[in-house]
This record gives sequence, structure tokens and C-alpha cells, in this order.
Amino acid sequence: MLLSQALHLTSILLASASFIGLTLGAGLPEWLAALTGATLIAVLLRNIGVKPVDRLTMQVPVSASGWNLIVLGGFVGFWIDLLWVSGDLLPAGLHFLMILMVIKLFNLRLRRDYLHLYAISLVAMLASGSLTTDLWFIPIFSLYLLAGVWTLLLFQLTKTSEVSGNAWMPASIRHESHEDGYRVSPRLFWIANGLAFGAFLITVIIFFTIPRVNAGIYQKGFGENIRMSGFSDKVNLGAIGSIKRDPSIVMRVELPRSPLHDARSLYIRGVSFDRYDGKVWTNQLSYRRSLIEESPGTFTFRGKRVVSRSQLGEAIQQKILLEPLDTPVLFAAPFIESVTGMFPSLFFDATGAVYLPFPSSSRIEYTVVSRSNVLVPADLGPEPGLYPESVVRQYLQLPFQSDRIKALAGEVTGRQQGPYEKATTIQAYLTRHYRYSLDAPLAEQQQPLEEFLFARKTGYCEHYATAMVIMLRTVGVPARLVTGFMATEWNEYGHYY
Repeated sequence: MLLSQALHLTSILLASASFIGLTLGAGLPEWLAALTGATLIAVLLRNIGVKPVDRLTMQVPVSASGWNLIVLGGFVGFWIDLLWVSGDLLPAGLHFLMILMVIKLFNLRLRRDYLHLYAISLVAMLASGSLTTDLWFIPIFSLYLLAGVWTLLLFQLTKTSEVSGNAWMPASIRHESHEDGYRVSPRLFWIANGLAFGAFLITVIIFFTIPRVNAGIYQKGFGENIRMSGFSDKVNLGAIGSIKRDPSIVMRVELPRSPLHDARSLYIRGVSFDRYDGKVWTNQLSYRRSLIEESPGTFTFRGKRVVSRSQLGEAIQQKILLEPLDTPVLFAAPFIESVTGMFPSLFFDATGAVYLPFPSSSRIEYTVVSRSNVLVPADLGPEPGLYPESVVRQYLQLPFQSDRIKALAGEVTGRQQGPYEKATTIQAYLTRHYRYSLDAPLAEQQQPLEEFLFARKTGYCEHYATAMVIMLRTVGVPARLVTGFMATEWNEYGHYY
């Protein structure tokens, strides 16, 4: 392979690694992810000499001035995205960055074009690294590092080839006379891979030896199977062991405008889950959008709400001091109307959960205004109300039709007709007939819910919540599983939970 062709290939791989990292870390819109992915595949196939793709890309009637107009259109789209769609600089900037990557991939002709692509890829990789703490970033970063070493080496080796005029074009559209071109030799191959491995080794050594704050992947730890009581960003009912009784304080909650402090009614919400596969709860509505910043530091919900205002009660103001947790979730009483704090941006999903851009490595303080939900006539009526199609699709899903659970749910609810009556009846049944315990068998269970309901009859929050949600769905009442904290300790001297 010619050095110039190898440079083109490694440049595409470099851009691909940064694109994958940004897609997984920032959650790009589907259309933008599809456009960028299709462009990367097209230029890659063109580079390796696939004739149909080569002819197709050559027939794109876009001149240099046309590409400039496309860039200008992308810049206008950036402002539209910033002001009316995303409502935040970070996601709008990342979307515009991907548009620039697509444009640049079709215009790799001069050396400065390659430098522009490298700069775009670097910014995308830095952004993906700052937006995630998941372990999938390690292989993505390794691929980026390997492609980066190859790219910089080939870029320097081909520096003297620019005068040839056609050295920067893909192999499939160059002249046929390449006999005198420089090629990638086995020695160069091993030198480049050795440099990449050495750079990765030095990076690992620096990562584990230089002091820094506990954040990101380093904070997660490896091989830890003990879960903290009260919250989890993933509910795996089929592989839950004993919960660690951790006395650590995770947050402090003040209610400045509330004279009453009823610990039994103060629930601090985290995230909710709508999809259950028989063992694991997941959130299929996890796509995040930016909260609107009404004023500096104050973020509010606009447009379509998760719960309409007519179904909400009085406002509850909370002043929360949150300790560093290994989750980007911002906790508050439901349902959040506004959040005020020193945040660069905040995000929310379709379930009403609010997220930081990434987990905080230090204590944060913020103020939340929430409105508790109230019962509506459709809930109290003898007949079930008419639910929207989206609610039926998301919150009546069942992993399987268990005859035993179906029979139990029908027996418990009996003649109860309304959704509220069914819910309170199932809640009372689970409270009376099952025992709460933080000690549960660690062994993997094939049918953990049936094991809890009919065999062991002992469990903790996840077991009770899963049982109630599935039983409600079985009798036609939409329900979802929600995790969070319950405030149970009131400090009389400090006047906070």
C-alpha cells in the first residue's frame, strides 16, 4: 500500500474512532449519527478502491464554493440548534462538529485538510472522554491512539510528496503509474505499532501514578459486586446479592419554605425504568435533551412535560447538598420544575430524570422546585382511564406471561376496578405477606420474580418494586420502576434531612 493511501486510511480510522466515542458518550441524534457513519463508510470504501463507491462520490456535483455554502448552512444550523433545539452550547457545538467532519471527509485534498480533520477528531475524542466514565472508552481510546500514531508518522513521511500533485488523492482515482511510489514496508509497520504500544504503555503508567482527584473510570474500581443501599443506575434482579449497609451520608436536603417535615412523604427520585426482560430493568427512554437555561444557573422544563401541570400539586422547594456519587443523576423530589446551581448544562430524558453532563468528583449544591403528583378522577374512578398509546406501549410491557403471576394478581385485586384501588390493594398485599430483608442469596436466579413471590417470600426494595409493577401491568395498569432515596432522618438542630 502506498504511503499516501495508507495516510488516507489511517485518517479515516482516526475520525471513525472519535465519532464512535462521541456517539456513545454524547448520544448524537439518529440522523446525524447515520449521516456521519455513512460518510465514513463511503470514504473508506473509496480509499480501498471499491469502484461503484468511487464513481458515486466522483459524481457529487459540489464545487468549492458549494462546500463553503454548506459550511455556512451548517453554521446557521448551529445557531438554530443552540437557540431552539438543544438549547445548550455543548450539544449544539458537538452537532456542528460532526457536520464539519462530514464536509472535511469529502474534501481531503491538501495537507491542511488533513490537519483540519485531525483537529476535529481530537476535539470529538476529548468531548467523548469528558462525557463518560464507562469502561467502553478504553478500547475506543486505544484505537484512536493506534490510528493517531500511524497517522502522524505517515503524515510526516509523505510531507515531501505534496509536490507530486496527485499524492493526496485516494488510490482508486489516481493515475495508474505508482511503480515509483513509496509503500508501507514491514519494517515501517512494526515501528509504527511499537510506537503506538509504547505510547499506550506510558499513558497507562502516567494514569496510575500521577496523583489526581477520584473521578471517571479510576473511581469506579474493578471487581466490586457490593451495591449501595438506596440507589442503582441498573436493576438486575437476577443477580442481586446482599446489599451493603452503608452508613455514609449521600446528601443533605433542606425544605426552606415548608413548615412540616414528614419523612414518610419525602421521596428523593433518581431514575425510572420501563423495560423488564425477566431479570434486568432498563430504560428505553434514555435519550437526553438539554434543559433550557432561563437565567444564569437556572434550568427549567419547557414544552411537553412528563406529567401535565393539571396532575401536579403544590410546589416543594429543596436545597440539596449532594456528595460525589458515581452517577450523573441529579436527585430531587418529583416532579422537577426547575433546578438552580453552578452547572454548565443539564439534561433530561423522557421519564423526567435530570442528569449532569458527567458524574461530579466533588460535592455540589443546588436548589430544586418540584411539584408532587396528585390523584386525578381517572385514577379514582371505578373504570380504568384511557391511556395514551405511548403510555400503553412503554408501561404495559411484560417479558413473559407467567400464569402464576397472572393468577396471583387477579386474585389479589379481585373485584377492584380503578387503577388506584388496584395499586393500593397490591401494595397492601405485598406489605402483609412478604418480609423485607437486606440479605438475599447471591446465586443466579433464572426466574427471580417468581422465586420472590412463591418460594423465598423475602427480599428488599427491588423485589417489592418489581413485583408491584409486573402485577399492575398484568391487570392492565401502566406502571414503571423508579429508584432513589427515602429521607428518614430529620436533623432537629440543622433543620434538614
